[in-house]
Amino acid sequence: MLRPALRSEDPTAFWVAAAPLLTEMADPQNHPEELPEGVDLLDTFLEIDIAETTALLHMVAAMSPDEGLRSRAQAGLTTRRQPMPPQVSGLAQASVTEALAFSDGAGENLMMELLLPRGVRAVLITYIEWSPVPYMKDAFVIGESMDEVTRTYREIMARDGSSLDEMLETVTPADAGARFRQALASTPADVEQAGIGEQWPMLRSFVEFAVGLLPDGGTGYEDDLLSGFSAGDPIPEHPPWILEDGTDLVEEFLDSAHAADLELGKDAQDLAVAGHDVVVTGPGIKERAPTGTMGGAGAFGRSPRTASTIVHGFL
Repeated sequence: MLRPALRSEDPTAFWVAAAPLLTEMADPQNHPEELPEGVDLLDTFLEIDIAETTALLHMVAAMSPDEGLRSRAQAGLTTRRQPMPPQVSGLAQASVTEALAFSDGAGENLMMELLLPRGVRAVLITYIEWSPVPYMKDAFVIGESMDEVTRTYREIMARDGSSLDEMLETVTPADAGARFRQALASTPADVEQAGIGEQWPMLRSFVEFAVGLLPDGGTGYEDDLLSGFSAGDPIPEHPPWILEDGTDLVEEFLDSAHAADLELGKDAQDLAVAGHDVVVTGPGIKERAPTGTMGGAGAFGRSPRTASTIVHGFL
């Protein structure tokens, strides 16, 4: 998991692979039966001095919400000598260059571009649904510039007869921060309830880190925008087209003979957008049709294991 991600040409690959581990580390109750007494998950990565664990320490030092974990990771890095790519070693110098949004009427795609040392750029794309309250339904990060992302969206929408430029909104960093924080505050941290997606909600620790780069003091979603939505309603554990057993009715329909006459572009997109998900295709931006809820970082065995065997389970 960590080794191929660190060697990937995609600058976001290691973020995606390592983000669930930061969530695991933040809870000291995780995996008590697999670790010796008095040892936590971070200790196992501090003990093994290889490139993959060094890269993970950079992630913890820059992104962990726990000050104690950050300090221990920073101390551990003082003895590490492996060269790191800028998207790993430069996380602490990351900044936000711009934020954009466009809506489908039921929610919005809220995006921000991150700039790291040596010109590394990436875009965090989120879908925030407004009903019953604004919450983060999906999020993913891609290793492209905002210019490339909007170019791809513009081409896709033009093929379907719509214009991105008529919908696109430039959002100030402070307002973007307020919207992101408002949505995250209403989004369950539990993996089974937070949403569905290839990267979300496992990417939450990275999303929270990126949002932390934005200033406070902005304006979030206004009450008039959310009029008609009941704030007392619970956030659904999964959308109505996902059954309790995980069956995806939209996916089954699109794979069936009944959908044979549908055009793969606009008709399939309309079907997914009707369920308030975004369907886009193009270089670097994958189809966002609904998928089943994904699990966490990986399963541990039940018997106590050494630091070496635990770490190598993630490599």
